[in-house]
Amino acid sequence: MLHLQAFDYRKGTQVPYRNLDYDALAAWLELILALDPAGQYPLMAAARTYAEVPDPARSRKMLELVHREYLADPDRRWPWLAHAAVLAKHRLKDMALALRYAETLERHTTTEDAPLWVRQMVPFILADMGELEQARIMIGGLIASGQVRDARDAEMLERRLRMIEERLAAEAAGAPGQPPPLRAHPRPLALEQRSRRSPGTLQSGIEVCTLSQLRRFWRESDKISRKRRDFRHEWRFPAGPDVA
Repeated sequence: MLHLQAFDYRKGTQVPYRNLDYDALAAWLELILALDPAGQYPLMAAARTYAEVPDPARSRKMLELVHREYLADPDRRWPWLAHAAVLAKHRLKDMALALRYAETLERHTTTEDAPLWVRQMVPFILADMGELEQARIMIGGLIASGQVRDARDAEMLERRLRMIEERLAAEAAGAPGQPPPLRAHPRPLALEQRSRRSPGTLQSGIEVCTLSQLRRFWRESDKISRKRRDFRHEWRFPAGPDVA
């Protein structure tokens, strides 16, 4: 594994991850896992290093590798598929892929070592996809089942359930086929404070300045930059002694 991870960095050369052959990389990671099934490092490298390259195609190859290898040992390899679901949702913006990974986690992870959030990713992703009714049913069923024993987890689920129910109520109140009514945009805090106070420090500690103050600041900064530039041009090393 160390030889594989050091392949991209050799004496005098450094190959970016996005330029590696990811098919060969996946084959090497699968071979290392076959030789040491209890090892966690290959999947950690796949999920946390090679899958986070700015190349969606290469990233997907690593995420699919993590998904395949997770199924061979779900109760030990769930952290890496959970990270893959997060990457699919936030980095790749692929909600369908994130939902597939979350459903796999919910279906196959049975160990008590896995935190509750690993098995509750599905309703949250559904809510982000706009499937509010399905998310509401799943979160309500999870609360009613008594599986949530931690008071903070239960409070978080109930708060999320209320938010979903409020969104459903708001959608039901709107006229069908028409966009929701526009709401007046709240006045910015800075303008609200400026209307009552002179320019200065707000109660929240935010500094307020006018356009003229910004221009004065830019002029002073430009003067300082010119002085530094002139000083660098005028300063020279002293001449050394003449050598006969």
